[in-house]
Order: sequence, then structure tokens, then C-alpha cells
Amino acid sequence: MAQSLASLIRGGNPQAFHQAIQQLCDDSEPIPSLENETFRELNLAAYDFSGLNFTNAEFESCTLTEVNFLGCTLDGAYFNGTTMFSCRLDENSADGLSVDSCTLSKCELGSLQLDNCEWTDCQFNDCVLSGLRGADINFERLTFKRGRWVNVNFESGELSYVTLRSLSVNECDLSELDASHCYLVDVEQEAAKLPDGFSEKSGRRQTF
Repeated sequence: MAQSLASLIRGGNPQAFHQAIQQLCDDSEPIPSLENETFRELNLAAYDFSGLNFTNAEFESCTLTEVNFLGCTLDGAYFNGTTMFSCRLDENSADGLSVDSCTLSKCELGSLQLDNCEWTDCQFNDCVLSGLRGADINFERLTFKRGRWVNVNFESGELSYVTLRSLSVNECDLSELDASHCYLVDVEQEAAKLPDGFSEKSGRRQTF
């Protein structure tokens, strides 16, 4: 059945996928794991993946629109070269979640425990990050433009070439992270603790 669910995802028919999930629930059958599945070059819209197990799964060169990952297991999952628009990632287990060369627009990332995560070469546009926690993170060459951060607290890790541009940062604590070549551009801060590796720039890129 796991292969059937994966095939329904690859088939791009969310209605058939949701019907299969509902049938399993009606029959009191367990939802199969999608662990180690690879989804490549797919255009997926309006899928609800709530509660599914995507441990070590890969989304490669996909476009995800209005896709929900709520209460999922994303431990060791890998998103590469993927575009996400109006997606939700909320209350997921996300130990070792890797995100590389992705663009996220108008997405919501909430209540995530991001231990041992590596995010590189990504653009976040108009995204809301709230209630994020984690240790031993590695964020490199990321740009967060517009949107807001609320109650984001990381215990340890590294930030390199991370830019926060035209967004608000409220009740966040990143002070324990090692940061280098990181920039703030027109950022509104309230009760925010950022590491020394951030420098402030104007919108015209003039260094203060």
C-alpha cells in the first residue's frame, strides 16, 4: 500500500490520494510509511500530507503548491531544487531535515524541532517562521525577504551568509549561534537576540 500511496502522489491526483487515505482510516488500517521514497520533477497542488511518515524521503526538482505537512515525520528528509508556494510545515518531527537550492514563498513553518538540520542556498519570500527550536543547525547562503520570525530560538549551530531583509523579528533568540557574513536589511526587531556576526545594511546596501 505504501507503493500505492507513493504512486498516487506521483500521479498528481490529490483527490484519489485523499480518498485512499480516507479509506484506510474508515477501515481502521494503519497509514503506510513513505520512508525512503523519492519524488522527482513533480508538480503537486492541494495535497494534504498530514500525519504521514516521510523519513529519509526526497523531493527533488518539484513544485509544491498549497501542500500541507502537518504532524508529519520529516526526519532525514531532503528537499532539493524544489519550489514551494503557500505550503504549511507545522508540528513536524524534523531531525536532520535538509533543504538545498529551494525557493519558498508565502509558506508557514511553525512548531518545528530542527535539530541537526542543514539548509543551504535557499530563498524565503513572505514566509512566516514561528515556534522554531533546534540545536546543531547549519544555515548557509539563505535569504529571508519580507515575512516575519516569531519565537524562533536555536541553541547551537552556525549561520553563514544569511540575509534577513525587510522583515520583522520578534521574541527570537539566536545569540548562541556562530554567525559570519550575515546581514540585516531594513529589519524590525522586538525582543530579539542576534549573534555578533550580523551587520546592518540599508536598503541601498550601504554598510553602517
